[in-house]
Formats: sequence, C-alpha cells, structure tokens
Amino acid sequence: MGPDTGPTAGPADIPLVLSDCVGSYFPEFQRVGLEMIAAQGGIVGWVTASEHFRGVLHAAAPTPPTRA
Repeated sequence: MGPDTGPTAGPADIPLVLSDCVGSYFPEFQRVGLEMIAAQGGIVGWVTASEHFRGVLHAAAPTPPTRA
C-alpha cells in the first residue's frame, strides 16, 4: 500500500525523491517522471537534489552539547 496522499495527508506522508539519485537510460524519461511526481504542487511527492536535502538535514540537526 502506498503513502496516504489524500486530503488528510501531511508532509510526513508524502514521499521525497532525490532527483540526482534516480535515473533512466533516457534522460527525457527521468525529467518527465520527476515532473509528474512534483506536478500540481507535489500531489504525489516532492522532488529535490540530494545536496539541498543534505543542507536541510544539516541545518535541522541539533547542536551537540559542549564540554565545560
């Protein structure tokens, strides 16, 4: 069963595709596939590059405590 993408779906329910981590023998197929996933504001899922995702994770990571 796939993710809940209905009217009650929240951000945690919608898949994220890292665009530079997927591919196809035909670049046009990859481009169109990613466009379909992100169409209409991301009804099926979100698409971003891995470097952007890594930056968001880094920014959200808690700062480790310092030793006194």
